[in-house]
Amino acid sequence: MGMDSTKRVLAYTIAFDAPGSGSCRQMVQMLGASVARTYLEGDLYVIRNTEEPLFRVER
Repeated sequence: MGMDSTKRVLAYTIAFDAPGSGSCRQMVQMLGASVARTYLEGDLYVIRNTEEPLFRVER
C-alpha cells in the first residue's frame, strides 16, 4: 500500500512560548529541519505565538 504520488500531506504543530522564552521555538526549528530533510510531499504548518520567524532564511 504505497502513497499515491498525487496526494499531498499536511503536517502541523503548535508552539506557544511563555513571554521571554524560546524553548518551544527551538523545538519547532528542529522539527521543521527534520521534516524538510525527509522531502515531505506537502506542507508543514506551524501555529506559534512569536513574532520572530522560525528560520532566518526562507525554506
